Amino acid sequence: MAAYFDGLIHAHRREPARALARYLEVLELDPGNLILAQRVAEAYSLAGKPNDSLAVLENALRRNPDVPEAWLFVSDFCYRNHNNSEPVKARAFQLATQAVDRFPGHGGLFKSLIRMHLGESDRPAAAAAVEKAALRDDPHPAWWLSLGHTASQVFPPSSPENIAKVSAFYRKALDLAPKDPATLRAVGDFFSLTGQLAEALPLYQSVVALTPGDLPARERLAHAYSLNGRKDKALETWQELLKINPKDPDVHRALVKYYEKEGDKPKAIFHRSEVIRLTDGDLRQYLQLTREMLDAKLFREALTFLEFAEFNFPGTPDSPRLAAQAHQALGEKQKALAAIERAAAAFTDPASPPDSAFHLEWALAHRAAGHFAEAAAHLKKSIELTPRAHPEQAARAYHELAALWLENNEHLQEAAVLLARALKFEPANPAFLETKKQLKAKEEAVKPASPTK
Repeated sequence: MAAYFDGLIHAHRREPARALARYLEVLELDPGNLILAQRVAEAYSLAGKPNDSLAVLENALRRNPDVPEAWLFVSDFCYRNHNNSEPVKARAFQLATQAVDRFPGHGGLFKSLIRMHLGESDRPAAAAAVEKAALRDDPHPAWWLSLGHTASQVFPPSSPENIAKVSAFYRKALDLAPKDPATLRAVGDFFSLTGQLAEALPLYQSVVALTPGDLPARERLAHAYSLNGRKDKALETWQELLKINPKDPDVHRALVKYYEKEGDKPKAIFHRSEVIRLTDGDLRQYLQLTREMLDAKLFREALTFLEFAEFNFPGTPDSPRLAAQAHQALGEKQKALAAIERAAAAFTDPASPPDSAFHLEWALAHRAAGHFAEAAAHLKKSIELTPRAHPEQAARAYHELAALWLENNEHLQEAAVLLARALKFEPANPAFLETKKQLKAKEEAVKPASPTK
């Protein structure tokens, strides 16, 4: 024992040669120790001596012919380390096949053999091994669940015939443990994945009845209700889950899908916002959903959501900029101006100042708050910053400045010029046309009367 633990210490210190020397001392004293043989084999492998590894394991097998693990260790090692040596690979399959015949009650041997056949893409041989494993009279449901999982790799559930073959193993597990929640859940999951929805539902109902505190089981039940077309029961179950744990993002995700299918956009958006908030979403997700909220006219909801965005991502103009739009839509002029000022303060990089579009928004906030001089200044700045290659982008700024001057009954000639430029780019814009009509009426009102003859 002292030499063995000394070897472990050397291995921990990454001294493989010294560790191996100590292990070999122990192996001389206890040559039939399987665990030690495996440890020595690993040490030899790390030292680049696979032949020595195999010799140690073969010796352990000779000393332990009645221990299934001894067969498993050698066959597994040969298969993993054959290095394209056909004799070594053949030895792996020979030992694995002999092992399942010698120890038909050992499930691990069957699974190892099946995995090896699948690794060689020999599906018929793997299928034969599954059929042989199914002959075992094992009273443990875990074995049949495990065999079902392995068999699903041999018989992909892409056809009714294959589904029926694999389902037989899961049904066997269910027969052995009809009131075991873990078994019920595993069988229910398989039935759900393979489209056997009507059979999965009562299994999940039983799990919830047996373990009312199992929240994942309730989630499975809700999904089973939904897949079986029982939308009312699905919604009821998800709402119950939300009362128990309102911070479960998976439940919110499920409700997003539910309300999207029902066409209830406001509720779907709300639950999407909860998912983003609870999972520490990134700024892009916050901004994208906020814009959807604004499009859906959910202005209060957008502002609540943006509070989290500003807190989690301070120092960026995007969130307060969108908050300004929401306040504007609600008629909260001073709050809109305060938000756009916060956004402006976030432009701290001289190389990336506010652009033309931002100055336009800034101007509109000032105008709404009654700050006409500031509004005019920002509109002029917006026009100035418009890319010369895209003069059409200044159309709204032209119009807003013309409308501002018209409202204040000043610079009417300049207003007419600006409005003409705006209409050049958007001749059918109803707002522009209305301002043109008002400007013409104003000009007519101030035109001096003609002298009478």
